[in-house]
Amino acid sequence: MRTLVMMRGAPGVGKSTFLREQGLQAFTLCPDDYRLRLAGIEITPEGDLGISQSKDGLVWTSLWADVEAKMRRGEFIVLDATFQRGRDFKDALDLGAKYGYNLHGIDFTHIPIEIALERNRQRESYKIVPEFVITRAYENFANNPNPPRIQWHTPEEFAQRPLCKALDVPIVDLSDYKAVIHVGDVHSCFEPLAEFFKEGFHDDCYYLFLGDFLDRGLHTKEVIQWVQSHLLDKENISIIYGNHELYLRDMLLGHPIHYTEFTHITQPALQDAGIGSEEITRLLQQLKDVVLYQYGDKRVVVNHGGIPRLPDTLLPIPSEIFWKGAGVYDHPVDQVFHDNMTSQGWIQIHGHRNAQKLPILATPHSYNLEGLIEQGGHLRILTFYQDGRTEATEIKNNTFRDPRIEALGLIQGEPSGFMDPALLVQLENHDMVRAKRFESTPQIRSFNFTSKAFYSRQWDEINTLARGLFVGDDGRIVARSYEKFFNLHERPETQISALETSLVFPLTLWVKENGFLGILGYNHFEDVLFFASKSTPDGEYADAFRRLFEQMLSKETRRLCKEILRKQNLSLVFEVIEPTWDPHPIAYDKPQLILLDGIYREASFRKLEQAKLVYLGKTLGLPIKERGPSLRDWSQFIGWYNAVQEQGRNYRYRSRQIEGFVVEDAEGFQFKIKLPYYSFWKRMRSLKDKLRAYRQRDKDITDLEDYTSGDPEAEAFFAWIREQTDETLALDIVALRAQFHTAMQQT
Repeated sequence: MRTLVMMRGAPGVGKSTFLREQGLQAFTLCPDDYRLRLAGIEITPEGDLGISQSKDGLVWTSLWADVEAKMRRGEFIVLDATFQRGRDFKDALDLGAKYGYNLHGIDFTHIPIEIALERNRQRESYKIVPEFVITRAYENFANNPNPPRIQWHTPEEFAQRPLCKALDVPIVDLSDYKAVIHVGDVHSCFEPLAEFFKEGFHDDCYYLFLGDFLDRGLHTKEVIQWVQSHLLDKENISIIYGNHELYLRDMLLGHPIHYTEFTHITQPALQDAGIGSEEITRLLQQLKDVVLYQYGDKRVVVNHGGIPRLPDTLLPIPSEIFWKGAGVYDHPVDQVFHDNMTSQGWIQIHGHRNAQKLPILATPHSYNLEGLIEQGGHLRILTFYQDGRTEATEIKNNTFRDPRIEALGLIQGEPSGFMDPALLVQLENHDMVRAKRFESTPQIRSFNFTSKAFYSRQWDEINTLARGLFVGDDGRIVARSYEKFFNLHERPETQISALETSLVFPLTLWVKENGFLGILGYNHFEDVLFFASKSTPDGEYADAFRRLFEQMLSKETRRLCKEILRKQNLSLVFEVIEPTWDPHPIAYDKPQLILLDGIYREASFRKLEQAKLVYLGKTLGLPIKERGPSLRDWSQFIGWYNAVQEQGRNYRYRSRQIEGFVVEDAEGFQFKIKLPYYSFWKRMRSLKDKLRAYRQRDKDITDLEDYTSGDPEAEAFFAWIREQTDETLALDIVALRAQFHTAMQQT
């Protein structure tokens, strides 16, 4: 618990003996122990052994650093030092105020100096101090009275009642109150709180708030202002320290806070509410780690995190246990407390955790007031009445943020996603970028590179951006896809010779599935999802993408997806596989949607990080792109690539044929590798389509022999399709290939 005990007295007065008899050694920090560790034992010029004082600066720096570290956890601390002068208490007083500690002193200065001198002579030789040190200490005691901010005791006070019991948390009798009302975690959800307290507070009732007022909800400003106005400095109100109140403490003290919910949302809201260091200090000073009370025949322990049992004394327990709970979050603390404490008659009331989704009466001896209020659950209130009745109340919270969206990261404020007007002008005026409007969404334009750019391979930083880019007339990006990236050998920068010097390792390979690209954005004009493919939201590919998406995701999941895209400023990019309607060279047995990436709706290309993409896929119930090999250096990459080329059309990845891989280096540079099997059958698809077209135009087919390139399988396929009817050639390449293989097996 947050209690600091300081021993004051000269060497030899019995401080260490007192601590040993009280069983307090485990909680004691002593400067002599630091001196022994940091400087050791020395021999004086007179030949006497003694504890070296040569590192005293480091000794005290180290000791106070350890004191502060313990105070951050709320540990019980005993300091075994002499504390001779008023300035010796400064660090203890400052740290105690900083962390809200109860300060106690054990005063040994009344022990006669003669006793101290005699006991000093009887100590181990290296622990004996010169007698003038003791004499000087008594002179300092006489001139420096005990600081009044510390509660002082003599060691004799603890002869009959041990210190840990005497300074323990008292049991408060609340039996005179008409009711005792316990309020669970609030988490910035104001409406249920306001609903319960719409008639205000009553002087004949006692109120206990279980902490976690802030974070996760939508009404931080309203909640903190309500707390400041109604809860502080009231005799009939106790506020329990929750783990989220620690962020207030750390903000006040300037400690780093790694919880983005607090730094991105709560902290700005506090500033907006006019809550500064003075108001936060006032609140923190009134927080209690734990409350023990008697109410009629009930004995109750109230804390935030939940504890598995009530020990004989709470003083040695770090406050952190009460703030955060004992054990892991999903530990069945209610059942364990019930099992441990039933015979002793204690009841526990806590908040913070409820992984098992228990009701308020979790067990006959443990009440759980964590109601997931910030997720659309309930504010939980437990009331004990003077006549013995118990009342459990739950008030539904209807205004909340979806944690599935927040898990993807927090964007402070309203994300803009606007195009730079100058960049828009460049897109509009580029001769190899085409702008296009649509009948279904007249307020939205698409920008895509032209066929001339594609076939002439004339690329720059503007037309590579123009790939599946959809922008509203207000300049806000509705949806976007990848910037154009290229195949191996397609551009100078994707030649093997260039890659050897430009790639940043390690490389990650992603399986490239064989479908068409679907782009999912957010149409802010109509507050709906925006489906697009092949540079348009109106074509048959966009319609097919929409149909498959609606088949695979429930209405509620589609709503969630829209909120994710809206709040996170994202587009999603999919591989859409429709093997019946849109077959490709790689065979699939059923339609699929593969989530490839989340791309922020910003002008500069930026992807959702992979861990969050995995989470998003699980949240939406969609498979994500498959990770392929990881290659640590150039030697491993080129060895892998050569092995794949050597296997040719026989290469399979995890026992299946695939289109290829997208290669991504450590700095995000990407290029594509198309595998031999896919490339061959894509060429054969073109061959059969041209053969059919040549026939219809009665054109000479001999120049189609160039497609075979002396490849025996290609020559066999060409010979076979020349014998097939136009009706057979109208089949998709997957079906035609199957017939070809059957025919080859029969011959």
